[in-house]
Amino acid sequence: MRLHRERRILAKVAAVLGLFQGLAWASMSLAAIILHNWSPSLEQPTTYGKMLEYQIYLIFLKGNSDQPAQFAIRPTDFTIFMWIYFLISILWFALSADLFVAIHRGKRRQTNMMIIWGTLALIVSLVDLIFTCLLGRDYSVCDEDLTDETGLSPYYCFTAVGIVMTLAARGFALWLVNVTFAFLAIYVAANVIKEDTGFGSLHSFRSIPRATLAKSDTTGSLPRIENTDYVFSQPFRLPSLKMSQPKYSAEEPELPSFSTRGEKFTY
Repeated sequence: MRLHRERRILAKVAAVLGLFQGLAWASMSLAAIILHNWSPSLEQPTTYGKMLEYQIYLIFLKGNSDQPAQFAIRPTDFTIFMWIYFLISILWFALSADLFVAIHRGKRRQTNMMIIWGTLALIVSLVDLIFTCLLGRDYSVCDEDLTDETGLSPYYCFTAVGIVMTLAARGFALWLVNVTFAFLAIYVAANVIKEDTGFGSLHSFRSIPRATLAKSDTTGSLPRIENTDYVFSQPFRLPSLKMSQPKYSAEEPELPSFSTRGEKFTY
């Protein structure tokens, strides 16, 4: 069933969001996987930006880093999450591209693709929520004295973990947008399928349909009977239109009558 204009716009916006996020998060997760396995040699940072990059690498990417024991996300755990993000981001990108093509060309699979897209978006949002909660737990331990253990400054720890946590939550606002569009896509597609299968037909009629009778030609004149004495076949017969005058006998008295206005009756 072809979607209405408003529903097509909603599906296209959702597909564009999936294309953008799928490509962006697949690229970032692939870069994190490469850095974790490559282990490049880094020089001592001299600027604020370089120092921040160095702290992020030490906390989340360096394989043999002396990370604080109280951290929940260690480099190995972080890499596992990156593989999960890479796979679901590639799948989300492919589904979003197929959804956009299906909506643009009016394919029959567009409602099914909307349900699949919404389901995958909810899965991505659930992974984001779990990863963000774990990073939030690590963020809460940055206020402890980490200098003696790893040489990490609490300030840089807060900043590095906060940046990664914000990326995991997709800026928080984008996460809410994803959840909203996921539920809308599933809801709209389910309603379209419901209407297409006829379950919603009882609510679609504004009035009860009425039968249309065939029109007959009543404008013509009725047949005229010329001979009123025509006798039909037995046992039916038309009554004669000729009326006979009553006959009175001499013995019978005449009925009372009056000839003019105001006269008395005569017998």
